[in-house]
Amino acid sequence: MKIKNLIIGLLMAGLALSFTGCSGDTIINDKGEKVQLFGQFIEINRTDIHLSGYTFSQYFIYDKTTKIVYVLQDTSCYSGITPYHVLDENGKPEIAIYGENYNG
Repeated sequence: MKIKNLIIGLLMAGLALSFTGCSGDTIINDKGEKVQLFGQFIEINRTDIHLSGYTFSQYFIYDKTTKIVYVLQDTSCYSGITPYHVLDENGKPEIAIYGENYNG
C-alpha cells in the first residue's frame, strides 16, 4: 500500500512539475491559432469563469504524446487537473483522445 501511494504521489508531482515555468510559452496549433504550451501539454481552449468575486481559468489541454485530453482549473492560489471524459456511441463515458473522439 505504501508503494502504491508513493507511485501515485510521484506521478502527481511529476504532472504538477511539468507545468512549472512553462506558462507563457505559445505555439501555433493545427487551426493556425496561437495557444499556450504547458510543458508537454497543448491548450485546446480556455474559458475564464467569474463566481462570487473570484475568477478562475479553465483550460482544455492535451498531452502531446498520448493525446489524452485534460481539464486544468487554475486560480491565483489553487489548481487542479483531471482527465476529460466524453460519452461513446452507447452512452458510456470514456477518456477523451484529441483527434479521435474529441476535437475541441
